[in-house]
Amino acid sequence: MSLPHTLRTAASPRAATLHTATITALFHPTPTLRHLVLSSASPPPFAAGQWLDVHVPGIAQAGGFSLISAPPALELSVQRAPHNPAAARLWAPAEQVVGLEVQLRVGGGFTMPREMPRGVWLCAGVGVNPVLGMVAAGGRGRVLYSARPPWAWVERLVGTEGRVRVELFSTAAGEVPGGAERVWARRMAREDLERVLQEQGGAAAAGVWWFVCGPQGYADWCVETLRGLGVPPERVLCEKWW
Repeated sequence: MSLPHTLRTAASPRAATLHTATITALFHPTPTLRHLVLSSASPPPFAAGQWLDVHVPGIAQAGGFSLISAPPALELSVQRAPHNPAAARLWAPAEQVVGLEVQLRVGGGFTMPREMPRGVWLCAGVGVNPVLGMVAAGGRGRVLYSARPPWAWVERLVGTEGRVRVELFSTAAGEVPGGAERVWARRMAREDLERVLQEQGGAAAAGVWWFVCGPQGYADWCVETLRGLGVPPERVLCEKWW
Protein backbone atom coordinates (compact mmCIF):
# COMPACT_ATOMS: atom_id res chain seq x y z
CA MET A 1 0.00 0.00 0.00
CA SER A 2 1.43 3.40 -0.96
CA LEU A 3 2.06 6.16 1.55
CA PRO A 4 -0.57 8.90 1.94
CA HIS A 5 0.12 11.96 -0.19
CA THR A 6 0.96 14.19 2.78
CA LEU A 7 3.62 11.76 4.04
CA ARG A 8 5.07 11.04 0.61
CA THR A 9 5.49 14.77 -0.06
CA ALA A 10 6.47 15.78 3.49
CA ALA A 11 9.77 17.27 2.29
CA SER A 12 8.15 19.28 -0.52
CA PRO A 13 7.54 23.01 -0.18
CA ARG A 14 4.05 23.92 1.03
CA ALA A 15 2.16 27.13 1.63
CA ALA A 16 1.37 27.94 5.23
CA THR A 17 -2.21 29.00 4.55
CA LEU A 18 -5.34 26.95 3.93
CA HIS A 19 -7.92 28.38 1.53
CA THR A 20 -11.60 27.49 1.36
CA ALA A 21 -13.05 26.62 -2.04
CA THR A 22 -16.28 25.15 -3.40
CA ILE A 23 -16.59 22.58 -6.17
CA THR A 24 -18.86 24.24 -8.72
CA ALA A 25 -18.87 21.80 -11.64
CA LEU A 26 -17.60 18.40 -12.71
CA PHE A 27 -17.09 16.63 -16.01
CA HIS A 28 -15.77 13.25 -17.20
CA PRO A 29 -13.08 13.44 -19.92
CA THR A 30 -12.83 9.63 -19.71
CA PRO A 31 -14.67 6.99 -17.68
CA THR A 32 -11.87 7.02 -15.08
CA LEU A 33 -11.14 10.76 -14.86
CA ARG A 34 -13.21 13.42 -13.14
CA HIS A 35 -12.57 17.06 -14.01
CA LEU A 36 -13.40 19.33 -11.07
CA VAL A 37 -13.85 23.10 -11.30
CA LEU A 38 -13.55 25.04 -8.04
CA SER A 39 -14.18 28.62 -7.01
CA SER A 40 -12.96 30.57 -4.01
CA ALA A 41 -13.62 34.02 -2.60
CA SER A 42 -9.92 34.05 -1.70
CA PRO A 43 -8.17 31.77 -4.24
CA PRO A 44 -4.73 30.51 -3.28
CA PRO A 45 -1.79 31.97 -5.20
CA PHE A 46 0.05 29.26 -7.10
CA ALA A 47 2.41 28.65 -9.98
CA ALA A 48 1.45 26.47 -12.94
CA GLY A 49 2.54 22.89 -12.28
CA GLN A 50 1.95 22.88 -8.54
CA TRP A 51 -0.42 20.56 -6.71
CA LEU A 52 -2.99 21.00 -3.99
CA ASP A 53 -3.48 19.28 -0.67
CA VAL A 54 -7.26 18.86 -0.80
CA HIS A 55 -8.84 18.46 2.63
CA VAL A 56 -12.25 16.85 2.15
CA PRO A 57 -14.78 16.91 5.01
CA GLY A 58 -14.86 13.61 6.87
CA ILE A 59 -11.58 12.34 5.37
CA ALA A 60 -8.61 12.21 7.73
CA GLN A 61 -5.84 12.45 5.12
CA ALA A 62 -5.68 15.19 2.49
CA GLY A 63 -5.57 14.06 -1.13
CA GLY A 64 -2.95 15.39 -3.49
CA PHE A 65 -4.01 16.52 -6.97
CA SER A 66 -2.12 18.56 -9.57
CA LEU A 67 -3.72 21.71 -10.89
CA ILE A 68 -4.42 21.43 -14.63
CA SER A 69 -5.11 25.15 -15.00
CA ALA A 70 -3.11 28.36 -15.05
CA PRO A 71 -3.61 30.90 -12.25
CA PRO A 72 -6.05 32.02 -11.03
CA ALA A 73 -8.36 29.25 -12.30
CA LEU A 74 -8.73 26.22 -10.03
CA GLU A 75 -9.21 23.00 -11.98
CA LEU A 76 -8.29 19.46 -10.98
CA SER A 77 -8.26 16.11 -12.74
CA VAL A 78 -8.99 13.30 -10.27
CA GLN A 79 -8.43 9.71 -11.31
CA ARG A 80 -10.89 7.16 -9.98
CA ALA A 81 -9.07 5.42 -7.13
CA PRO A 82 -11.28 3.60 -4.60
CA HIS A 83 -8.24 2.89 -2.37
CA ASN A 84 -7.58 6.64 -2.00
CA PRO A 85 -10.12 8.00 0.52
CA ALA A 86 -10.00 11.61 -0.72
CA ALA A 87 -10.29 10.61 -4.38
CA ALA A 88 -13.07 8.15 -3.57
CA ARG A 89 -15.07 10.91 -1.84
CA LEU A 90 -14.57 13.21 -4.82
CA TRP A 91 -15.89 10.39 -7.01
CA ALA A 92 -19.16 10.17 -5.07
CA PRO A 93 -22.34 10.82 -7.10
CA ALA A 94 -22.27 14.27 -8.69
CA GLU A 95 -25.02 15.65 -6.46
CA GLN A 96 -22.83 14.86 -3.44
CA VAL A 97 -19.77 16.57 -4.91
CA VAL A 98 -20.97 19.73 -6.65
CA GLY A 99 -21.36 22.32 -3.90
CA LEU A 100 -18.94 20.55 -1.58
CA GLU A 101 -16.68 22.89 0.39
CA VAL A 102 -13.02 21.83 0.70
CA GLN A 103 -9.81 23.27 2.14
CA LEU A 104 -6.82 23.75 -0.15
CA ARG A 105 -3.11 24.13 0.47
CA VAL A 106 -0.68 24.74 -2.41
CA GLY A 107 2.50 22.68 -2.61
CA GLY A 108 5.27 21.40 -4.84
CA GLY A 109 8.18 22.86 -6.73
CA PHE A 110 7.55 21.40 -10.18
CA THR A 111 7.16 24.75 -11.95
CA MET A 112 8.57 26.67 -14.90
CA PRO A 113 11.63 28.86 -14.24
CA ARG A 114 10.92 32.56 -14.64
CA GLU A 115 13.23 32.91 -17.63
CA MET A 116 12.48 29.89 -19.82
CA PRO A 117 12.49 30.38 -23.60
CA ARG A 118 11.25 26.84 -24.25
CA GLY A 119 10.67 23.51 -22.57
CA VAL A 120 10.35 19.83 -23.36
CA TRP A 121 7.72 18.00 -21.32
CA LEU A 122 7.91 14.21 -21.00
CA CYS A 123 4.80 12.79 -19.34
CA ALA A 124 2.96 9.52 -18.91
CA GLY A 125 -0.58 8.82 -17.73
CA VAL A 126 -1.79 11.29 -15.10
CA GLY A 127 1.66 12.86 -15.28
CA VAL A 128 0.16 15.05 -17.97
CA ASN A 129 -1.79 16.99 -15.32
CA PRO A 130 0.86 19.54 -14.25
CA VAL A 131 1.93 19.82 -17.89
CA LEU A 132 -1.56 21.04 -18.74
CA GLY A 133 -1.16 23.85 -16.21
CA MET A 134 2.22 24.90 -17.61
CA VAL A 135 0.97 24.86 -21.18
CA ALA A 136 -2.11 26.87 -20.16
CA ALA A 137 0.23 29.40 -18.51
CA GLY A 138 1.98 30.05 -21.82
CA GLY A 139 4.67 27.37 -21.92
CA ARG A 140 6.34 26.89 -25.31
CA GLY A 141 8.13 23.87 -26.72
CA ARG A 142 7.49 20.15 -27.10
CA VAL A 143 5.28 17.66 -25.30
CA LEU A 144 5.87 13.91 -25.53
CA TYR A 145 2.84 12.25 -23.91
CA SER A 146 2.63 8.51 -23.32
CA ALA A 147 -0.67 6.88 -22.35
CA ARG A 148 -3.16 4.19 -23.21
CA PRO A 149 -6.66 4.83 -24.57
CA PRO A 150 -9.01 6.34 -23.70
CA TRP A 151 -6.97 9.53 -23.98
CA ALA A 152 -7.64 12.72 -22.04
CA TRP A 153 -6.71 16.36 -22.43
CA VAL A 154 -5.04 16.10 -25.84
CA GLU A 155 -7.24 18.91 -27.15
CA ARG A 156 -5.80 21.23 -24.51
CA LEU A 157 -2.25 20.41 -25.56
CA VAL A 158 -2.77 20.77 -29.31
CA GLY A 159 -5.02 23.84 -29.09
CA THR A 160 -2.18 26.27 -28.38
CA GLU A 161 -1.91 28.06 -31.75
CA GLY A 162 1.49 26.57 -32.43
CA ARG A 163 3.13 27.28 -29.07
CA VAL A 164 3.45 23.56 -28.35
CA ARG A 165 4.24 20.66 -30.66
CA VAL A 166 2.79 17.37 -29.43
CA GLU A 167 3.79 13.75 -29.94
CA LEU A 168 1.63 10.93 -28.60
CA PHE A 169 2.86 7.45 -27.67
CA SER A 170 -0.04 5.02 -27.49
CA THR A 171 0.89 2.00 -25.37
CA ALA A 172 -2.28 0.00 -26.08
CA ALA A 173 -4.69 -0.51 -28.94
CA GLY A 174 -7.48 2.01 -29.30
CA GLU A 175 -8.52 5.27 -30.87
CA VAL A 176 -6.04 8.15 -30.68
CA PRO A 177 -7.32 11.75 -30.90
CA GLY A 178 -6.25 13.96 -33.77
CA GLY A 179 -4.21 17.14 -33.76
CA ALA A 180 -0.83 15.80 -32.65
CA GLU A 181 2.20 16.29 -34.85
CA ARG A 182 3.16 12.62 -34.56
CA VAL A 183 1.50 9.50 -33.15
CA TRP A 184 3.45 6.37 -32.29
CA ALA A 185 1.92 2.96 -31.50
CA ARG A 186 4.66 2.06 -29.03
CA ARG A 187 6.39 3.11 -25.84
CA MET A 188 8.68 6.10 -25.73
CA ALA A 189 12.29 5.12 -26.47
CA ARG A 190 15.77 6.56 -26.06
CA GLU A 191 15.91 7.50 -29.74
CA ASP A 192 12.85 9.72 -29.28
CA LEU A 193 14.54 11.74 -26.55
CA GLU A 194 17.77 11.86 -28.57
CA ARG A 195 15.90 13.10 -31.66
CA VAL A 196 14.09 15.85 -29.75
CA LEU A 197 17.32 16.81 -27.99
CA GLN A 198 19.04 17.33 -31.34
CA GLU A 199 16.07 19.34 -32.62
CA GLN A 200 16.49 21.61 -29.61
CA GLY A 201 20.14 22.22 -30.45
CA GLY A 202 21.79 19.43 -28.46
CA ALA A 203 22.61 18.92 -24.81
CA ALA A 204 24.52 22.19 -24.57
CA ALA A 205 21.69 24.33 -26.00
CA ALA A 206 20.97 27.31 -23.77
CA GLY A 207 17.51 27.99 -22.42
CA VAL A 208 15.98 24.53 -22.84
CA TRP A 209 14.40 22.97 -19.73
CA TRP A 210 13.20 19.39 -19.47
CA PHE A 211 10.20 18.42 -17.34
CA VAL A 212 9.48 14.79 -16.44
CA CYS A 213 6.26 13.66 -14.78
CA GLY A 214 4.76 10.22 -14.48
CA PRO A 215 4.93 6.93 -12.60
CA GLN A 216 8.16 6.24 -10.74
CA GLY A 217 9.61 3.75 -13.25
CA TYR A 218 8.88 5.99 -16.22
CA ALA A 219 10.23 9.11 -14.51
CA ASP A 220 13.42 7.35 -13.44
CA TRP A 221 13.97 6.06 -16.98
CA CYS A 222 13.52 9.54 -18.48
CA VAL A 223 15.92 11.16 -16.02
CA GLU A 224 18.59 8.47 -16.51
CA THR A 225 18.23 8.62 -20.29
CA LEU A 226 18.59 12.40 -20.36
CA ARG A 227 21.64 12.14 -18.11
CA GLY A 228 23.13 9.59 -20.49
CA LEU A 229 22.52 11.96 -23.39
CA GLY A 230 24.45 14.69 -21.62
CA VAL A 231 21.61 16.98 -20.53
CA PRO A 232 22.79 19.00 -17.48
CA PRO A 233 20.99 17.69 -14.35
CA GLU A 234 20.05 21.24 -13.31
CA ARG A 235 18.01 21.53 -16.52
CA VAL A 236 15.86 18.47 -15.68
CA LEU A 237 12.91 18.89 -13.30
CA CYS A 238 11.08 15.75 -12.21
CA GLU A 239 7.90 14.85 -10.37
CA LYS A 240 6.82 11.27 -9.72
CA TRP A 241 3.35 9.88 -9.06
CA TRP A 242 2.80 6.55 -7.36
